[in-house]
Amino acid sequence: MALEHKFNFDVQKISRVNGATFSSDNESRSKLCYIKVSEISGNKEEIMFNVLFKSSEFSLHKSYSMIPDLEGPNFIKQAYLYLKSLPEFEGAVDC
Repeated sequence: MALEHKFNFDVQKISRVNGATFSSDNESRSKLCYIKVSEISGNKEEIMFNVLFKSSEFSLHKSYSMIPDLEGPNFIKQAYLYLKSLPEFEGAVDC
């Protein structure tokens, strides 16, 4: 299971000139990302999970946590359902 969604990211541009490194103001980019729960751990009181965001230009990880429903689906499925309930994932689709 995975999700697909377009996200806006702030990217800091870095330039190298004659061995010196320069950074400029952040630039906002919108990229379609493949989103996958990459690690999950916890117990009946709290589940922590890492999410991989991957596009054609970059990949990054972000951590989330939630209280699991012991009567619900498996914890991985619950993690995806939780992500889709967050405002930043509005419009995300299963892929």
